Amino acid sequence: MISTASDPLHYLRETTATLHQRFDSALPIAREDAGLSDYLAHLRAMRRWLDQLSLVWEQADSPAWQPMPAAIADRLALIDADLGEAGETPLPAAPCPPAPANNEAFLWGVAYVAEGSRLGGLVLHRRLAAQLAPHPLRFLCAGNDWPRFIAALRAADPARKEARAGALWAFAQAGAAHGLALDSPS
Repeated sequence: MISTASDPLHYLRETTATLHQRFDSALPIAREDAGLSDYLAHLRAMRRWLDQLSLVWEQADSPAWQPMPAAIADRLALIDADLGEAGETPLPAAPCPPAPANNEAFLWGVAYVAEGSRLGGLVLHRRLAAQLAPHPLRFLCAGNDWPRFIAALRAADPARKEARAGALWAFAQAGAAHGLALDSPS
């Protein structure tokens, strides 16, 4: 068994678990009675968040997880397609403040949350596909690189506290994009 101290994945999972659970349980799209309007609101919020992450990767001195820009671009295109399917026009990129840090360890923490959100989308898709049919919910089945991400995260072995700061920042920004006030653990 890999110890929390020696494994960055276990460390990030353990030290952000409470915030992650609060975020997931506060999302309207996660309610049992979620409808198409909840999904569209989720798409608009995720668009704001992903726009911000895209900017963070553009401005990074050392961008860490290299597949992130392409993954973000793909997810933004899926958001636009899903909004278009519902008769909404695609949203322009929102102005975003820069991240408080752009070092590699911080960005590994941000990538942890971004890649994890893709897994969360697959869970939501399984639960909502029949309920929201015939909408295709393209965004929720955006695929994932989780196994490859984990291997890269472990190989990079980023500084724990800085990676955790990046993950907490990413959760806080996702919460803000959804209009949620999440108290971050200290």
